[in-house]
Amino acid sequence: MSVGASDSIDFSILDVSHADVEASRASAPEWLRKRTRMRRAESFVSLFFVGTITLVVALFFIGTVTVPLWGHFISTYPIGLGPWIFLVGLLGGALALLAPWSMQRLTLAARRAFPWRRWAALDRFARYSGGTFDLDTRIGWPSWSLLVRIEELLSLPIGGGAWIGQAELPAENVATGLGERTFLSVRLETAVPHFVLRAPKRRRSLRWVNELPFEEAQRISLEGDFDRHFQVYAPKGYDADIRYVFTPDFMAFCIDHLGGWDIELIDLELRCLAPSRLHLEQPAVLRSVIDLARALSTYSIRRTDRYVDARSIWSGTVAPAGQRLRMRLPSLLWIGAGVLLGGFTFIFMLILMIRPIG
Repeated sequence: MSVGASDSIDFSILDVSHADVEASRASAPEWLRKRTRMRRAESFVSLFFVGTITLVVALFFIGTVTVPLWGHFISTYPIGLGPWIFLVGLLGGALALLAPWSMQRLTLAARRAFPWRRWAALDRFARYSGGTFDLDTRIGWPSWSLLVRIEELLSLPIGGGAWIGQAELPAENVATGLGERTFLSVRLETAVPHFVLRAPKRRRSLRWVNELPFEEAQRISLEGDFDRHFQVYAPKGYDADIRYVFTPDFMAFCIDHLGGWDIELIDLELRCLAPSRLHLEQPAVLRSVIDLARALSTYSIRRTDRYVDARSIWSGTVAPAGQRLRMRLPSLLWIGAGVLLGGFTFIFMLILMIRPIG
């Protein structure tokens, strides 16, 4: 059964009972095991990564700063090493005992926090509409490369195919706890160059953390006041191509219906990221997103099905120069390099200051 007009869809099927939720929980144990394993693995990897860096920095600091100062302190106030060895052993033992307990508690809390009602509602809607519902899908995006997971992915037979889900941006999660944004993708019939439209109105206090920036030389200006709503990027030499796709009526549609969204055309897909997470389990919200997906599919296919890249020697393909936008190093790397260099300089100066004491 294909997804017809939203007026013909019975969105009341999203209203699931407690019995439906319990049945979904019982019939989908693999979901729970999959998510639990994934979260536990991520936690251990994060702890190992942070712990390794902390240990290396601590050993470097101990070897270059603490040991000389300790020698000076012991020579002045001889109290012996016994109490210090006991204190270090006590702290290490407490950490070894608390770490497994903490991981167990975090895992149990994650299990209890699973939104089974939302999952049951979306799974039921997918089965009713002839689509599928996948709890967790790892996808490597070439442009939003830090967007590494699409959760609660709803695949629907709209046009050539449409996907609706929740996108997770881990870097932003670490910084603010707010990294989930609703994801929408529709499939195209013809490969297109890499075009990106970014919404300047969205809060960008941490934009540099979770997105790889494009080279500013690729930013172009389209007609009218479109630049007030989107920052437009196209590969060098593809200005005419993006104007072929984004006609005035398509640009007006983007302004009216995708204000605040980030839009990307790449390969055989048109992808969009909402400014925040949308509650797809709510009938009115899901109805509006499905209507948006249908309209996007119609507009994008109509504007791209006859597109031809004159630079490509193969029909239906895009030349290498237009397949991907060029990236520049994000500010975070430069800031991290500066902090690291400053830290080593500070430690080196401390070594020079305390060397006469030893």
